[in-house]
Amino acid sequence: MTQDIYSEDMLDKYYRMRDKQKRKPKPSKPIREAKPEAKPEAKLESKPSESKRKDLVDQLIGIKAVWVLRNGLKIEAILIETSTYELILQTQNGRMLVYKHALDYVIY
Repeated sequence: MTQDIYSEDMLDKYYRMRDKQKRKPKPSKPIREAKPEAKPEAKLESKPSESKRKDLVDQLIGIKAVWVLRNGLKIEAILIETSTYELILQTQNGRMLVYKHALDYVIY
């Protein structure tokens, strides 16, 4: 034999509360007057565009720099090649693939 978790009084209160909420009229939306069209303003870009970012990375190809990763590792290397997500660096020990999102900053 199972026992009900909620008493009849609690259920009655719940159903009355639920019915009151259903009966509440929704607030009507105010009628807005048509605003005169404003001239489009020039938007300032907060982030450099993709082409500008590519130019910055491409300027470092062939230059010896210190690449600091997010984990604190410092790599002294020459940038050989870039792609959308990776950099190929030439170090004293050979070539190294580094993901761009792993970079913290570059000292050159």
